[in-house]
Amino acid sequence: MAEDGVPEILQADRMGHAVPGMRGVCTHISDGMIADLLKALTARWKASLVERVAYSPHSPVAMLDDLLAPYRRGRRNPSRRNRAKTQNAPSG
Repeated sequence: MAEDGVPEILQADRMGHAVPGMRGVCTHISDGMIADLLKALTARWKASLVERVAYSPHSPVAMLDDLLAPYRRGRRNPSRRNRAKTQNAPSG
């Protein structure tokens, strides 16, 4: 969360911690802070799916496989047979 610029008070709240001293008393979480956190976490989630589909386009876990589907559609994933032909083709 720190890398995404999430305010300390919101970080502490999300982790179940209390901010000590006056900072904890005088600082409040706003709707804008929560919206920014949601955007940052959503971006990280989507990036993780992009990385995951690059690693392996399918998952044996049905829910994860469904989540990967939109990211897999635009990905070129030649079959093993086509890959073998490409690797064995003469260059030049």
